[in-house]
Amino acid sequence: MNADADRFQTAFDPREDSVTETLIQAVASVTNRRPNHLPVLNDYIDPDALDALFRPKGNETDAASDHTIFFRYAECNVRIDAIGVVTITFDNRV
Repeated sequence: MNADADRFQTAFDPREDSVTETLIQAVASVTNRRPNHLPVLNDYIDPDALDALFRPKGNETDAASDHTIFFRYAECNVRIDAIGVVTITFDNRV
């Protein structure tokens, strides 16, 4: 985990970790909320599709490393890279 005043970054292993769970924990940490007090993720993005996008396909050992997704969730800017990095930018002015 890496955090500074404007950015929080954490890693996940696409072969073993749920990107959705990693995202929820990261946003909860940045916003100082419990995960169950965050908005419903499904109102922003499909959690199953998100996990599937970053999960290795078939007999691949790694997820494809050529995609990145950006979206807003719980007053945060979210960036998820296929290499296994979730970056949260918190903007309390929203």
